[in-house]
Amino acid sequence: MTIMVIVATATCVVMPAKAQFNFGARVGWALSDLSQGDVEEYLASSSAGIVAEYYLPSSIGFRTGVGYVRKGSALIRGQLTPRNGWGNWGPSDNSPVYMAAGLDYIDIPLQVRYRFSLAERVRLSLGLGGYLGYGFSGKQQVVYTNEFIQTDPFKGMMHGTHPERSLKAFNRTDFGGLLDVEFAYRHFTVGLSGQLGLSDITDKLPVYPNSSARNNTFTISVGYNFK
Repeated sequence: MTIMVIVATATCVVMPAKAQFNFGARVGWALSDLSQGDVEEYLASSSAGIVAEYYLPSSIGFRTGVGYVRKGSALIRGQLTPRNGWGNWGPSDNSPVYMAAGLDYIDIPLQVRYRFSLAERVRLSLGLGGYLGYGFSGKQQVVYTNEFIQTDPFKGMMHGTHPERSLKAFNRTDFGGLLDVEFAYRHFTVGLSGQLGLSDITDKLPVYPNSSARNNTFTISVGYNFK
């Protein structure tokens, strides 16, 4: 009898009676940039993903999941001009070049959350944590005054038409902080989230040795919780 009481008590501690597990789907619209100091344009794209949550009776919970979003931006920089060969190429301020990067990422978030009720069947939740991203594809466009180039930013970025000038522009791994707020009515949700990139995703091109890029993304989403 004593053993049964101990087992029952341990079970209640590990799996609280009012704890809730839930999962759902989210789709949305994202606005991102690469935090560069040049004349930069934001990139608008779509996002989609699934989430899984576990809430304790105290209204404290945890969320993870997996999602897709296209990050990046467009910017104007000085055109790259040769100075005594490829090794001395560098930017020329009087010849602007337009560059646009669309970077496709799979993100895995991990958050601590707190939720509370605003009205009957209406809840507000706040989340704080981080994310880990992996760039699996993308498109880089470089427009000179007399040349247009399009390449995969994670495999090769070509300045000019010669294969020896092909360089990888971005690293695939990305991570940073994640903050969001979400309203839920019954099974339906509306959320706002922001990602602050902490990793420098540039591959340090010789022509721009001091450049850096960090993904910053703002997302508006709607969703449905299945439970």
